[in-house]
Amino acid sequence: MAKKQPEASQTFAIGMQSGFKPSAELQARLNRLSPQQASGVIHIAEEELMGRSLTAILLADDRPCSYSTFWHKKRNGWMHKPVFVEALNMARQEVRGHRLATSVDEAVERLKVATVDAARDLHRQITGDVGAIEALSKIALDKGRDGPERTAAVRALGDIGSQSAVDELLKVLETTQAKAYVAVRQAIIEELGRAGAATDTRRRLADMTTLDRADKMTASKSSGDRTADEMSDDELEAIARGSGNSGTGVAAPAVGPPKPN
Repeated sequence: MAKKQPEASQTFAIGMQSGFKPSAELQARLNRLSPQQASGVIHIAEEELMGRSLTAILLADDRPCSYSTFWHKKRNGWMHKPVFVEALNMARQEVRGHRLATSVDEAVERLKVATVDAARDLHRQITGDVGAIEALSKIALDKGRDGPERTAAVRALGDIGSQSAVDELLKVLETTQAKAYVAVRQAIIEELGRAGAATDTRRRLADMTTLDRADKMTASKSSGDRTADEMSDDELEAIARGSGNSGTGVAAPAVGPPKPN
């Protein structure tokens, strides 16, 4: 009765389905094994990388060989063959490296797409949506439209608040000098005022950041500097009399709040 060999063809197909390509050194070791053992090496290395234990791999339906064929010592099982063990250890390293490189490549490609989208979004935040600004500007400039409609376009440009939107508001302002456009002109002036106030707010925030940094530098002064609240009455009296000017007196107290206990 002829022996069935379904495992060999099955495991060989499993090995060929992988995108992993062994190095020349690993391929040389695999060539010293049977086709079933060679494909089993790759299969085990890949399944272990996915978190499956060796026992689970050998008991699964797509196992590379039976449990006893792998472990049986008297039958010279796979794990008792030095050539197989060497090939398996090398495959584990190479498969892990291949998976890592593939993951990095995929991450880089996703990052490229995300970076383009982020850059486009940042540009839109800084300059405003160019198409929307142009459309709103046309409405605001169109003297054939009703006043409320033009005013709404002006308000929308003010809400965008970018430099491009402000430029369009200035263009519209030049065309609304007639008395008939008082409401539109008033809306433009208000929106330009809002834009200027926003700029001043950003400047004030920058000033506050600078002052805050200076406060942190003052707070980190050396421990030898003391405030007036930390000095005795005699030290303060000596400073008041000018004994600190002789070079041997007490140094002037540091300016700032007392240190916390």
